[in-house]
Amino acid sequence: MPPYYELLCLKLNKNAPDPKFKECVIKLEVSQKQGVSVHYSHQCPFCENYIGMLKEAAKEENIPLFIRKYETLEEAQQAPSVSTTFSLFLNGKFIAHEILTKDKFKILLL
Repeated sequence: MPPYYELLCLKLNKNAPDPKFKECVIKLEVSQKQGVSVHYSHQCPFCENYIGMLKEAAKEENIPLFIRKYETLEEAQQAPSVSTTFSLFLNGKFIAHEILTKDKFKILLL
């Protein structure tokens, strides 16, 4: 269930290289192979509130939670997903790019 992204371009110069995703986003994996890994930025002003909800839910369900907030352009460019607003990984594999409520988060973990 990867995100539905594709690169499109209108070339003004036919000799220009085709656009491509960085290698780091093609695998849609993270190094944290146990539990949940959330990667996000402040592109959405509400992200921080939802991250707090996910912390509560992970604690209630006794699930390891790793949180990575992108602070710089360079960090975001090395993200494991095209969506740097919010990406959620379970046991190292991508499962969502939608910002989740506590209840939706728990449903995804089932």
